[in-house]
Amino acid sequence: SGQATGYTVTTDRGNRNTRYFCPKCGSRMFGINTGRPGKIAVPVGILDDNSWYEPDVVVYTKQRESWDITRTDIPNFDEMPPMPPVTS
Repeated sequence: SGQATGYTVTTDRGNRNTRYFCPKCGSRMFGINTGRPGKIAVPVGILDDNSWYEPDVVVYTKQRESWDITRTDIPNFDEMPPMPPVTS
């Protein structure tokens, strides 16, 4: 409960990414990126039911730990790929 606490960083593409966290437990709740106006990123792990979610891309694979699972059935990127155009 309470108001989410936001922390802003500059991304490798120069956008400002603000991540919001629960003030009580510190869990990441959502994020807003200036490169994607009007969009909110919600970590699927915070949802009560995430059984519907299926990832369609893997990013930052150059930072992957050796124990991390490699997905070969979807695109992998060493860094953040170019963002598709925003449609309304």
